[in-house]
Amino acid sequence: MLRIGKKAITSTLAWYEDQPFSAQPIELASFIYGSLLGNHEQSEKVCRRGLVASPEHWGLNVDLTYALASLNRLDEARDQLARIRTLEGSEARAAVIAANGGLIAYRAGEIEPGRQFYKEAVDVAVGLVDRRTCASALINWAREERRVSIQGSEVLFQYADKVLKALSDQTWAGDIKQMLTIARGVEPAAALVKPAKVPELTVAFPEL
Repeated sequence: MLRIGKKAITSTLAWYEDQPFSAQPIELASFIYGSLLGNHEQSEKVCRRGLVASPEHWGLNVDLTYALASLNRLDEARDQLARIRTLEGSEARAAVIAANGGLIAYRAGEIEPGRQFYKEAVDVAVGLVDRRTCASALINWAREERRVSIQGSEVLFQYADKVLKALSDQTWAGDIKQMLTIARGVEPAAALVKPAKVPELTVAFPEL
């Protein structure tokens, strides 16, 4: 899977060199680096490169927020999250903002606020019948839950599997599966900021 990702990076960046004023190839590259390869340093570099030409681009600003939070640069991530709140975005804008808020909260050791943010993201995505965004939020939520405690993560992974099976756009199915594989491989209780006690996760998900 990682070899496929690296090949995709090469072809995507070649596409960007051919169309340097197009944000689409650079956004795809940042997604592959960050979400499929887990290389958040490189994802940040790619995002910043694209934002020089397209500073208001929604997707690149979102990917930069995700990269900064994943690198535990939380003050910068919070500033970037505040920025994306001011931008016009996709239909799933509210879900994306909530999910990034959840990631930042988890990395800061704020588990309950993180759970609330991620649950909001899932609920919004389900309401929009946006299963790709729903699955992405769930996978990231499960990964962050696993970093502090494995008790609740399996519930989240199971619902993510259910969402994946209901995904009608198979174009994204392979990407979602790779994200699941990466998330399941996270070392349990690997969080840098560990809360004194992690409350048990209790959550009810809407029907798909």
